[in-house]
Order: sequence, then structure tokens, then C-alpha cells
Amino acid sequence: AELILDVDGDTSITADTDDQIDFKAGGSDIATINASGLGLGTTSPSAQLHIQGSDITDQVLIENTNSGAETAPDLTLFRNSSSPADSDTLANIIFRGKNDANEDINYFEVTGVIADASDGSEDTQVEFATKSAGSNATVMTFKSDKVGIGESSPDTLLHVKKASSGSETAFTNSVITLENDTDCRLQFLSGNSNVGEIMFGDGNLNRQGRLSYDHSSDAMKFETTNAEAMRINSAGALLHGKTTAGSSIQGIELAAPNGDLAVTRTSELPLLVNRLGDDGNLVLFRQASSTEGSITVSGSTVSYNGFTGT
Repeated sequence: AELILDVDGDTSITADTDDQIDFKAGGSDIATINASGLGLGTTSPSAQLHIQGSDITDQVLIENTNSGAETAPDLTLFRNSSSPADSDTLANIIFRGKNDANEDINYFEVTGVIADASDGSEDTQVEFATKSAGSNATVMTFKSDKVGIGESSPDTLLHVKKASSGSETAFTNSVITLENDTDCRLQFLSGNSNVGEIMFGDGNLNRQGRLSYDHSSDAMKFETTNAEAMRINSAGALLHGKTTAGSSIQGIELAAPNGDLAVTRTSELPLLVNRLGDDGNLVLFRQASSTEGSITVSGSTVSYNGFTGT
């Protein structure tokens, strides 16, 4: 049977195939309905709705012209189960393609899951899975109010996991967790003349403290109350209270690699040695690990002792 809809006869509805209805426009098949479903662009649908095309324009377009602030248009995937339970899959969005053996492969999947179906305490889980070396790999999970990368049950707001470190969980009030079964590193890559920083702030100032590495001078800097307190320079010297090495500059300098210590003050006391317990040595002088002299205290008497070695 055929119903002709225009003058030249190229737009019609036909039922010349058993259990199938075909819709044509301009002589081209537009839609087919059979026992398998509705096909748009295909006469052999393999799903309840099967859309097929070879152009690169929009194949599915949902348009809403409401000018208000309402949420529209909407695309809803509804799992209308009569017995919902924890871990039920709600829906899948699958990105499928061919491999070089002409096999159908699900390269990327987004899965919605009921984490907790209890009335009043419902929780959601959304999983993002990719193909890795031919196997499925869940690379990211949204669970309740947390995000896990490589972790399906994140401990903190963001939990990045390469491999399990064991049964221990993240410390209370931790916001970000990095986990591995061997060494675990946080990498900062900056420009050759720029700075990589960890900043510590509070309600008064967003940079009260900083730990930074300055690539322009190859110096590791430590800041408190928004001011530099200490640094390790490119030679490995530890500088406290100053930014430039040199025994004539006020501050404390522990030089590397020899371990020279310079304590410099413009005025006032540069060095304080305080023994709180009983009488005894205040300072020992050694050569080749052998004691050669000392400064000792006994009551109110300070003694400067010369050679004591052998």
C-alpha cells in the first residue's frame, strides 16, 4: 500500500514491505518504522530509535525559544525502576567507533549510578571510562560532592590515585588527596624565569605564607606574614633574615657545601649560647672529629680551654 502526498509522487508513505512503514520525501527515504524501532536515515533500524547520516551537520537538535530564566531545553534519561537499589545503573552515554579490525569499540563511556537510594539521603555517582591499551579504565568518578581521578570512592573533595597506598584514609579536613603505592609527587612546571609557589592564606590575607621556587635565580624561598624569612640559594647556602650571601650582610648564613656558619648583626648580640642545665661545655672545638678546645661554664665562671686532645 502507498499514500502519495505530492503532485510528482516522490513524497509518500508506503507499506510495501511486511511489518514495515516507509516515509519518503523528494524520493529519499526519511524514516522507517518496523518491529525493531524507528529509523531516521536508515531503513534497517537496530534500536528503538536509530538515526543514521553521513553529513557533518547537527544530527540531533533540541531547540527551545523560551525567553525567561526557566531551565530548557531538557534532555532527561529516566530509569523508571519499580525496585531502585544502591549501585543501580541509571543511564549510559557511549562514544562508539571502529578499530582497525572493523570491530565496534566503546572508546568512551559516561555512566550514572545510584550510590544511595535511601529516601532523604540519596547519593549519586557518575563514572567516566576510557579505553587504555585495549581495556576499560574508569578515569574519573563524581560521587556525592567529591571527585576521584583513578579512585571510585574519593576520601576528599579531590582524590587523585595512581595506585593504592594501603588501608589508610585521608586525614581529617584534608581537601585534596594524592595517592600512590610507591613515591608520590606533586609536580609544578613553570617558565625558566618564573616562580612555582604554594601559598597559605587566611581570612585576612590570601598570601600570609609562601613556599616558592624562583627559577630565575634557582632559589627556594620561605615567606611568613607576606615577607621572605629564609631562602636556600643556588649554591645550597641557607640564608635566614637576608637574601644575599656574605658574612658582612646582616643575618644568618649556613654555607654549602662546607657548612660554614656566619651570624652577622649590625648591632646588638649576634650569637647567644644558653645552657639551661648543670655546669659543663658551652662550645666544643674539634679538628678531624677530635676535641681540641672548649668554652665551659661552672657557676658564674666561664673558662676558655685550649688544647685538650692527644
